[in-house]
Amino acid sequence: MMKKLVRQDNVKYWTRNYYATPNQWHRVEPIAGKFKVDAQNSGILAIKLAHNLTDRKNENIYVLGCDWGITKDTVYDYGDIRGKAKPLKHTNHCIKHLFYMNKTDNNIFVVNDDKPDVTIPVITIKQFLEKLQ
Repeated sequence: MMKKLVRQDNVKYWTRNYYATPNQWHRVEPIAGKFKVDAQNSGILAIKLAHNLTDRKNENIYVLGCDWGITKDTVYDYGDIRGKAKPLKHTNHCIKHLFYMNKTDNNIFVVNDDKPDVTIPVITIKQFLEKLQ
């Protein structure tokens, strides 16, 4: 995918540490602490990036679209790899990563009217919209 992407000027591109290249693909920095938080999936990578780029003492991180434990459907085509099976989109390790990242500054919220499989605060869409006003 990275090879097919048409790069644009004035856009900063981020990726996992393994794929980072100087002056092209920036590395999402690990979160220091008890255990190393690696990006196991696109959701964890996005939250790590937000964690790196925000002033966590003054800004909240809102996760929109997290449906862990609600559905196994995905936009990605894993048919060749997984066959007809639909495994979970997350692992216990992913859940621990979210918990740990939230514990560092306690400002990550999942926005969902349902009950996703996370150990961090979940707020409703209505609550999220009220916070934006």
